[in-house]
Amino acid sequence: MDPATHPKVTPLRPPVTRCPTCGSDLGRAKAAEVTARLQREHEELLQEALFQAQLLVSAEAAEQLAAAGREKRAAVKRANMLEAELIKLRKNGEDAARRTVEAELQKQRRLFDKQHDQLALKQQAEFNRQREAWQKKVRLLERQLQQQRANELGDGAEIDLFEALRTAYPDDHITRVPKGAAGADITQEVRSKGTVCGRIVLDSKNCQAWQNGFVTKLRADREAAQADHAILSSTVFPRGRQELALVEEVIIASRERVVAIVDLLRQALIRMHGLRLSATERTDKMGALYAYITSAAYARHAAAAARHAGEISMLDTEEEKEHQRVWKRRERLTGALQKALRDIDAEVSAIIEADAKSA
Repeated sequence: MDPATHPKVTPLRPPVTRCPTCGSDLGRAKAAEVTARLQREHEELLQEALFQAQLLVSAEAAEQLAAAGREKRAAVKRANMLEAELIKLRKNGEDAARRTVEAELQKQRRLFDKQHDQLALKQQAEFNRQREAWQKKVRLLERQLQQQRANELGDGAEIDLFEALRTAYPDDHITRVPKGAAGADITQEVRSKGTVCGRIVLDSKNCQAWQNGFVTKLRADREAAQADHAILSSTVFPRGRQELALVEEVIIASRERVVAIVDLLRQALIRMHGLRLSATERTDKMGALYAYITSAAYARHAAAAARHAGEISMLDTEEEKEHQRVWKRRERLTGALQKALRDIDAEVSAIIEADAKSA
């Protein structure tokens, strides 16, 4: 049985990030919901296809076993007939005929053994071929599924970065490249008071191993987009690097640092645009800026800023908890106050009603 004749499996669909009808961005929550639904549908189709394939394999195996059984019964019947004839000849003392029948019986037995061995080898070979074909098909589907899940992880990180940039810089024009189209994942057009001051391109990588091609590709995307800077948000780094690195004029940063790096570069672009620097002056300034970003001094300052930001966050959390405590206490006191006022009103009403009755 050729695996090509088995039920077809619907190809894996890429994660959905845009509406199939209007092409608008669905947003992370809706995109995740649609992607999860498509994933469930694909896995159900895969399970159904594998089940149907197993039924087909089982049916063919059953038919082969039935055919083998019929051949075996026919051979046994023939052998039994020869055995009966041989016994009869022995009783009658017909030696010549008996030897002929014995020879025929041995021939039938050898033929049966040979056919049985050939059939067993054929069935084993067919089974091995089918098993290898299906194992290959299952491995291919598993690789596709793993690739899809890896893409989903990458898309999730890209959407997070896109939303973070849009939240931090609402006045900039920030776009994502459509799936399958050439270019960087995200393009940020830096604007100040409605004026375009520069452009930054970003790629997001959520993977297990570093590849030099990440930098080569993003650098080409930067040149194609005529962007001023290229930032690679990555979970992995070149050997000996971590958190922040500069490779071939591409800044590689951990996801936690990307927005801070974008803010620094963005402010520099706005200032240089305001100073009307020449292309040569801008290049020199950017070289000095890159040197600072990758220096130990910047690392110290960034670490101090992160530490202080964390302390402020903790302080905000503590303040919120204190507010919650105060609000709950105020709620209890307000309830007690209202009860006391209701008690007073009840007493006053009782007094007035009593006077009215006596009058």
